[in-house]
Amino acid sequence: MQLTPEQKAIVELDSSCTVLGAPGTGKTRVLIEKAAHLIKNGVKPERILVASFTYRTMLLMRHELEKKLGGNMGGVRLATLRDLALDCMQKQDENFPDLIDNTTVRRYLRRAMREIDFPGSLQEAEHIMRQFKGRGRKPSEGEDHFELFRIYRDMLEKTGQIDRYDVVRKHIIGMRNDIYQPCEADWLLVDNIQDTTQIQLLWLIDHLKVGVKVLALGDDDQCMYPLDGALGGSAFTDLEELNDLPRYVLEKNFRSTAAIGQACAAVSRKITQRLSKKATAARGEGGDVRLLGMQTMEQELSQLAENVSQALKRNPKGRIGIIVRHDLQARRVERYLRAQNIPATNFARSVWETPGAILMLDLLEVLINRSTDDRLKNVFAGFGLSRQAIDALFYHGLVADTWLGRGAPLPKGLEAELPSTTMRAIGTLQRRLQGYYKMMGEVGPKDTFKAAAFDMIQNFRDDDRTDALHGLDELLSLKGRLTQMLDQIRDYETPDPTAMVLIAPVRESRNMEFDTVFMPMVTVKSYPMPMKVLDNPDRNERKLLFTGMSRAKNALIVSYSGEASPYLRDIEAVLPRHAA
Repeated sequence: MQLTPEQKAIVELDSSCTVLGAPGTGKTRVLIEKAAHLIKNGVKPERILVASFTYRTMLLMRHELEKKLGGNMGGVRLATLRDLALDCMQKQDENFPDLIDNTTVRRYLRRAMREIDFPGSLQEAEHIMRQFKGRGRKPSEGEDHFELFRIYRDMLEKTGQIDRYDVVRKHIIGMRNDIYQPCEADWLLVDNIQDTTQIQLLWLIDHLKVGVKVLALGDDDQCMYPLDGALGGSAFTDLEELNDLPRYVLEKNFRSTAAIGQACAAVSRKITQRLSKKATAARGEGGDVRLLGMQTMEQELSQLAENVSQALKRNPKGRIGIIVRHDLQARRVERYLRAQNIPATNFARSVWETPGAILMLDLLEVLINRSTDDRLKNVFAGFGLSRQAIDALFYHGLVADTWLGRGAPLPKGLEAELPSTTMRAIGTLQRRLQGYYKMMGEVGPKDTFKAAAFDMIQNFRDDDRTDALHGLDELLSLKGRLTQMLDQIRDYETPDPTAMVLIAPVRESRNMEFDTVFMPMVTVKSYPMPMKVLDNPDRNERKLLFTGMSRAKNALIVSYSGEASPYLRDIEAVLPRHAA
């Protein structure tokens, strides 16, 4: 299909601009054609940087770039904004510190939460930390949740570590103090600009100032990370106003039929604070849109499996997307389809990236006597030991490696620093873990690990308990020795973005399109998702539902069991009576 005049103008423009467009208007295609056009006109591929915002959307972008440019994307560089900044600094500084991984981030946040008795979930704590770090200015002490952030920040400073959310700020400070140079590039092509934070936008602006040209594409209605500090529509207006950039608007929807477009519009038109745009269906009338209500979750999953099977039979070449609210739902759907012998690729985060399951792995490492300091600290915290006690243990010389195998020795000097109640708690936990270690040889490793895991889980919050039980179930279902089980878990398979049946949490579904989209579990508990401490405006949840729905080309089937999401009333209002 040829480019429209609007798309062609953007591709051929030799200066920076923003591109705003609803789903299906060709933004991804414009980005890819722009890269091809630049190479054709003499720009070296290695001086073209393409930025995505998550690892999984990057997989999709890589696939599309390679279809157009050939193997290795023709030499174009693709990464997240953070990784572009990180790669630039590491090339200039051989002593650049290693980043802590997300697992370690969650270990530290859990300890910070316990110290201040944070009432929210770990997911909310992650949002708070990212939101503080995504700002262009330093947070002040009087702000909500500053104490949680301060404790986490102090942990990093104490160990001399940095996380991924420090990277862009570090690069900006380095550029402004002549420590680091900007990225070596002629063009930055940024997908989903609406998800930039203030600090990321400043990074882009600093590159504009040194002559790098920027093509920034996106849709404020698909802002997925506002709780992390994503700017949404302000990313467009701030970038345009500060740098005098023109905005191009794409208004023809080449993906969805008119009926699907109307259902999507019923949800999106009530989003507040949105940029003006429209999406005229280029494919004309038609399309299948249905709302299905069930009595139970089991009925809903059974109906989903039957509908997926029928869709595959009707159109063996038609791609199917199953888009859910979060990772736990995605894993539940995957397990059910697997039991029905329906193959599917899952774009959800592994359960082993969740805080509760991480604790299960850490406990297993400790019991088989091959722990690290971070893992043992996490296990201590999981059993309820205070941060003061944990810090004192390691400050006075406790070494995690083979700790249980050496008799679980405690360092000297603790009594002078810690109160007697804390010393008793340390002694009780020491004896508890020694007992489990002894049981490994007497009762058997798997049964002992299971008993220790259930013992620890009693201390967990509800959300962590669910992840921990799921992780424990996965672990105990694996065959072989415990060390072999750990190796199986770490043998991670990259999800295939071209799979015929793909399950994805809605935040990972952008840039995707499917002949048929199923959206199960659209209940009052999923849209809107309840938060314990954070304010989550209605517009954030509408954007998520809208994004998932707008992946559909020909058919959209939304289902629920129990009480439906209130947003479904808006969809029902535009459907023929028989469809709802």
